[in-house]
Amino acid sequence: DSSSPRRASSKSYLRPSRSLQLVEQSSRSKLAVERLSELTINELKIHSIGLVGREKETKTLQSCLTSMMDQKVAEDKNETEMNETTIGISKVKKELVFIKGFSGVGKTSLARTIKRKVGSIRGGYYVEGKFDLNEGKDQPYSGIAKAYCELIQELHTNNRDMLLEIGEKLCELIGSEVEPLTYLIPPLENVVTEYSTSTYSEGSIVGMQERWKYSFRALTRLLTSYLKSLVIVIDDLQWADKASLDLIENLITDSQNVNPLMIVGCYRSNAVDETSDLTKSIQSLEEKKSKFGFNITHIVVKSCGISEVNQMIMKMMDMDDEESTQALADVCFQRTLGNPFFVIEFMSMLQREDLVKFNIGSMKWSFDVSAIEEETFSTPNVAELLESRMEQMPADVKLLLQVAACLGPTFRVSILETVWKNLSYAQSKGFGLDAVPKLIAFIESEMLIETIFGDKHRWVHDKVQEAALSLVERGEENLKFDLGKVLFFNLRGKELEDSLFDIVDLITSGKGTKSVDFASLCLKAATKAKRLSAFQSATRYAKSGIEMLPEDKWTSNRSLAIALHTIGSQVELALGHAGESQDYCDAVLSRKDIEIDLQIPLRVVEIQRLSTVEMKYPCAIESALGLLKDMKKRLFWSRTLLPVQAISVLRQTIKAIKRKPKDFYLRIGLMDDKNKEMADILERIRYSCYHTKKIFQMILCDCKSVQLTLQHGLCEHSGACFAMIGFYATVLFSNFEDAARFRTLALSTQSHFGKPRACQTIFLCHWSSLSWTLPLQSFSSSSVFYDAYTKGMQNGEGDFAMWSLIAHFVRIPIILGKPIDQILEACPKVLAQTEEISQTSQAQTTKLYWQMLLNLRDPKQAKDPVQLKGAVLSENPDEDVYVTAYQGYLECKLLLFYDHESAADRVIEFAGRLKKAAPGSFDFMIETFHRGVTLYVAARRSKRRKYKRHAKKVRKTIHKWKKAGNPNVVYYCTFLDAEHAALEGKHDEAEKNYKDAIQFVAKAGFLHHAALFSELYSDYLLRERDDKDEAKYRLEEAIRYYEDWGALGKVEKLKESSLLVYDVAVR
Repeated sequence: DSSSPRRASSKSYLRPSRSLQLVEQSSRSKLAVERLSELTINELKIHSIGLVGREKETKTLQSCLTSMMDQKVAEDKNETEMNETTIGISKVKKELVFIKGFSGVGKTSLARTIKRKVGSIRGGYYVEGKFDLNEGKDQPYSGIAKAYCELIQELHTNNRDMLLEIGEKLCELIGSEVEPLTYLIPPLENVVTEYSTSTYSEGSIVGMQERWKYSFRALTRLLTSYLKSLVIVIDDLQWADKASLDLIENLITDSQNVNPLMIVGCYRSNAVDETSDLTKSIQSLEEKKSKFGFNITHIVVKSCGISEVNQMIMKMMDMDDEESTQALADVCFQRTLGNPFFVIEFMSMLQREDLVKFNIGSMKWSFDVSAIEEETFSTPNVAELLESRMEQMPADVKLLLQVAACLGPTFRVSILETVWKNLSYAQSKGFGLDAVPKLIAFIESEMLIETIFGDKHRWVHDKVQEAALSLVERGEENLKFDLGKVLFFNLRGKELEDSLFDIVDLITSGKGTKSVDFASLCLKAATKAKRLSAFQSATRYAKSGIEMLPEDKWTSNRSLAIALHTIGSQVELALGHAGESQDYCDAVLSRKDIEIDLQIPLRVVEIQRLSTVEMKYPCAIESALGLLKDMKKRLFWSRTLLPVQAISVLRQTIKAIKRKPKDFYLRIGLMDDKNKEMADILERIRYSCYHTKKIFQMILCDCKSVQLTLQHGLCEHSGACFAMIGFYATVLFSNFEDAARFRTLALSTQSHFGKPRACQTIFLCHWSSLSWTLPLQSFSSSSVFYDAYTKGMQNGEGDFAMWSLIAHFVRIPIILGKPIDQILEACPKVLAQTEEISQTSQAQTTKLYWQMLLNLRDPKQAKDPVQLKGAVLSENPDEDVYVTAYQGYLECKLLLFYDHESAADRVIEFAGRLKKAAPGSFDFMIETFHRGVTLYVAARRSKRRKYKRHAKKVRKTIHKWKKAGNPNVVYYCTFLDAEHAALEGKHDEAEKNYKDAIQFVAKAGFLHHAALFSELYSDYLLRERDDKDEAKYRLEEAIRYYEDWGALGKVEKLKESSLLVYDVAVR
């Protein structure tokens, strides 16, 4: 009877598991099914098979788990974050395992062999996620989201208090960025109830990506810091979208996560090739494993051999005589090629066809191998077997299978019931509205699905889902569209939001009609995908939304059409598809009936394309200026008068800031959207001006932004612009007092917006400004640059975050003369982070400092002690003005310590380059001082007027800084005064200033300057005063300070030169 679930059998009374009535009464859990099958002696014992012939693979996987768990992990969960003294770098070698093989060979079953061991550890968690063929590469992060949802739900059940604590800390760490995480992981919403979204700003696409990366890392760090071990299994990676693969890489390369983490990825080896995203991702990970401290293990799962197939059959039949089943195993192997899932399905088919029977009289299984060979000679593949089996099921069962398959690898009964009651096809066939629970029970008894927990189910194998999906393709033409439509009109609130991607995928995969409602839904999905940095999905949703619009969209639905084109252009640009992005822009901007206000978002995308993708900065500036002109705005009056106008406007802006009473800045409001658009455009111009060194246009942009703030309120750019005004006051006017006021104002206004642009503001204020008015030691003790780094990573300001990181761990310690070994330990970790987020200038700058320290520590690691080439830097860095300037600055520093004789001409040649590349920075301040020291030493030794003239000019500049209130140059002046007095023959004054300078730097802990000053004082005593004993003592002091600093290369050189002192003394 084709209408019955299975062919009738005379032994049906021995098969209670096949009775729908008994199934309804029994538990539907997997455990219940297993126990029931044990009682039905005439059933093949599928659940008793286990893994057969996988001992080697299991051992390899277990060893990976052991490797992760055996690593020593800090017990204090607070140690998982970076602190101000050390960079968090992964001491635990995270484990990344790839299991590959054909479908059905048991990849997932192999992964599950470690589940029990992980679960036996208190605080150990094992979770699974799975990518879906139906979702394909369109739905972002689906497999990862399922794993994290399962983890949050388990924690909510097992340890809700701990989960609430994690949620609270997550909100503190990432603030409003919690929101997109809840989009992806809906259960998270129940534990992160308090976070602010009022000041959220999208910022740049790159910033959005970095914020998303940091947010997911922050969540994972917190989870792993509370758990003893976490194993995440992601199945069917061959169907993963590019964003998901990037996210997996992001998690496993997180060098700051020092907690145990193991990620297991399973994929079909025959579904990927050299050009696939997965292959490229694996290659990228192989290249990064050493640098980021994680292991990669590849496990290949092959089909079973004949002996393993025989073992499977023996277990299914509960037999222990190998010879009695060997002939059957031979046939089974020929038909299935040893694929375990195929073997099970083949044996199940043999039983359904009564080719394998249980003899109740002899209590044994019986079969005729010849009959099996003849009947199964043309047996189709397993997918066709499953499809054939499903085709024989009742119509309502088949429909439910199709609906469930469309919902994905997992589904909820409650959602199925909603669909069933509202699906027109089900109603037209007269299927019972309340039949879903009974049908689910029947399908589960057929071992096609299994219960996860509650009303949530999953397919026992993706081949089963594929077979059900094939029924959709041959069945109702518009089932997917109808299913999406039912969900759209019947789900509300959070349910609709959680299923948004599923619904849109169903609607757009069918042959539905055009609909403004569906186009709006596509826009919502595109916006959500964009917020999750899933740009490939976002662009597909935008395109689908446009296709859903009616032909007269530009008149009937203009705003929606422009919104879809805008987001399409943005995400295409994020993917680097400049041409496709421009096509979206042209579709709108080529129309003459689009008002300027509606053009602005797309024209801003054009500006961004020119500046950030094509690097055509002058074109970007002209495009932005053209937009301002169309908006009836202007930045300057005349290009020929730019310098005059810039300085004039800057002075006016400074006066305007100072005229406002203090309480004005306490009660200032927020800028409206229209003026914020103007501020955004000015920021785009400023960005391109910075890269083209158009300083006067930059000044005008910053002044205009500050004026907008004073007139219309604060925006996210206000703080950084106030900081820049302070910077200009320092560099152009040496007005340290006003500069300090403006920086304080910048920091206070930035506090209105929390993290957005906080890193840039903090860095500009302290590195280029407050360093001229506050002692540099205060920056180190307060960890201000580390705080800036943290905020920058949270908000996606990768560029300024890395400059802040370098300042905190490398540059400030070098300037303060901290031990070289301490800084060297941080260098590789800093470099790893700069390279990880592709900040080229920062990475090259780090290498320059690293090589300089190696030159001082061990000259053997350099080709020449005074050149930056060696173990870290094998060739000259790229032709970047900034990096080149710093290379010259650091090589001049090496000359100061290693070769006084040849240093003077080099510093004269180099003078001004660092000021041009990094005006106002503390590096420029100390470079000026070191230049003065070099020139005075050269003048004192050679008596040449050229050196004396340049030296006196430097001394005058630094005294000017001291008079203006710079606390960091006080001892600079003292030492330069000593050298000046020595040059003029004023020996009493010279010796007093030498001693005062040495005493000051020694007390402050500036080891490098204590060493340098002692060395040069010794040189003065020997050359000018002929005081050999005191010179010897000061030289020994210099050696001691150099040793404490760690400049062992310099120590070695001084010890060699000390022989000359003794020779002179003897003579």
